[in-house]
Formats: sequence, structure tokens, C-alpha cells
Amino acid sequence: MLWNRSLVMYDVETKSNWSHILGRAMDGEMKGTRLEMLPSEMTTWDGWRKAHPDTTVLNLSRTHQGFTKDFYKDPAAWVYGWSVGRNQYHAGMEALAKDPVWNVETGGDTLLVVFDPTSTLAQLYSRRVRSRTLSFSAAGDGRMKDSETGSIWEMSTGSAVSGTLKGNRLEQRLGMLSYRRAWNDFYPKSQAAEPR
Repeated sequence: MLWNRSLVMYDVETKSNWSHILGRAMDGEMKGTRLEMLPSEMTTWDGWRKAHPDTTVLNLSRTHQGFTKDFYKDPAAWVYGWSVGRNQYHAGMEALAKDPVWNVETGGDTLLVVFDPTSTLAQLYSRRVRSRTLSFSAAGDGRMKDSETGSIWEMSTGSAVSGTLKGNRLEQRLGMLSYRRAWNDFYPKSQAAEPR
């Protein structure tokens, strides 16, 4: 089923219908109940294995053949969105593909939005490390560098791999990749983030 041209899920136990973008039951016994949002990633298998070399995988039969790198043929159709408090924000994937490391301030929160075009992974992190706010820039090959210490960080994991902050890890925040149209339908007041 679709609602606002977007996926509707239902639970087997109560048959309640859930919006996957809102994470909320829209009707049925569970109406108004919110699901807990968990971190997830849309990335290539190669990108996942590079970031998580000891991983295992659950291989299910595919019901849709469209989730390949060709999925991103029109980056203007996509946004990466997140919430801070009761407000929503988004970054256009077309702009992120051109400038893959964004230092942003949304809702008083200092955040980092990154996109690795090779693995197609978008991530959201806090820029606070050891009670200090860092500023990042792209360093090539899926890495970034902070201006304050020159430490090198993995975009996919938020881990510092060299420099004075080696061993530290950025706190991951929750965000989601969405069709721009669907994000705007569900969050019409979402603000476009701008890199600093």
C-alpha cells in the first residue's frame, strides 16, 4: 500500500498501518505509536565490507532489482534528511555528490553530513569530540580531515585512523535517504541545510 505515494507497512499482530518515513502507526490498534528509529546504511557490498571486514550477511531473496548504483542516476531526486528536536532538515544528494563533506548547524546542533559516492553511503555525525567542535573537509578515498588537529577520519565509520585523535569515533546521528518528493510530502517545513 502507499500513502502520499510512499511505502506503508503493516504489522502482523495488529494489522496496523505504519508510515516508514514518519515511523508512526497511521491507523489500526497501534495508531499514534512511534517506532524507535535505528541506524541503518544504504551502501554497496564493497563499501560495507571495507568498513566492516569481519561482517556476516543475511542473504534473502530479492524482491526488487532496482537497488543498484544506478539507483542514483538522478541525484537531484534524492535528499538525506534528519530531525533535531521537532524540526526536520535535509541535504540534497546532488549537492552532496559535488561537495561530500558538510559541516552544518541545524537546530543549535553542530553536525557533519558526509557522502561517499564510491560506496553510495550517506552518514550524519556530531562534530563534538572531547567537548570540542571540529570542522571537517574531504581528504579523498572515503576519508576526511579535521582542521583543528589534522587527524584523518573514515567517512563510513566516523573513526579517526591517524593523527592526534586516532582511536576516537564521531557519534553517529540518525538520518535517512529519501526521495525528495516523499520527504517534502511528509515534512513540508523541512529546512535545507547549508554547508559552512
